[in-house]
Amino acid sequence: MLEFSCLILVLSDQGFMKLGQSKEDKLRRVMLQIDSSDITFAFKGNRFFQKCLEQPKF
Repeated sequence: MLEFSCLILVLSDQGFMKLGQSKEDKLRRVMLQIDSSDITFAFKGNRFFQKCLEQPKF
């Protein structure tokens, strides 16, 4: 959990993610700050991430 939280903080500092407010870190909402088409383009040619991006959303 700590490593994931640190990763999200770094992505937030870089402007890729936006973190919501909460008293507990694990309850903070994480929102993407870049267009999803940019992510798809960045991972073009990477089979693992392409499969992840093709997964149905709930």
